[in-house]
Amino acid sequence: MVILLRISNGEFSVPEPASLALLGMGLLGLGFAARRRRA
Repeated sequence: MVILLRISNGEFSVPEPASLALLGMGLLGLGFAARRRRA
């Protein structure tokens, strides 16, 4: 999944909140998985 942030003419093109939340949940899941593997 690739999220692009494009700046043109002073406007910010940001992803919708749902995809941003999904990305955050995925990063948290990866963090917990790595943490459990170490312990």
